[in-house]
Amino acid sequence: HQALAKLKFSIFANVNEHATRHIRPLYYSIANTHRILLIFARSQIKGYKIVALEQTAKSVLLNDYVFPHDVVLLLGDEQRGIPIELLPLVDQCVEVPQFGVTRSLNVHVTGALAIWEYTRQHL
Repeated sequence: HQALAKLKFSIFANVNEHATRHIRPLYYSIANTHRILLIFARSQIKGYKIVALEQTAKSVLLNDYVFPHDVVLLLGDEQRGIPIELLPLVDQCVEVPQFGVTRSLNVHVTGALAIWEYTRQHL
């Protein structure tokens, strides 16, 4: 497992112990598509749905999406988003509704909004 490019982001360094009982954040370089594909396969076998937070022609607005209980959230690279070759493999693409000329939010903001919406729906 040493060879895996597991990344730790300082923004999540202080996730409290209680939160990690419910959410298991894993961080891998989005360029490590082989590892991501393994996570997809193992998760889908266990019944998890893969939800990509990405703007696409078929994405559903976050406020309209009903999250399944067992879900893997895929967030892309800050600059490039999610590699296009991964998109056909996800169960659903979800995007945050926006107004004006803003094309996207920072990835940590989008992730936080999705986790909040999931939590709101499952409380």
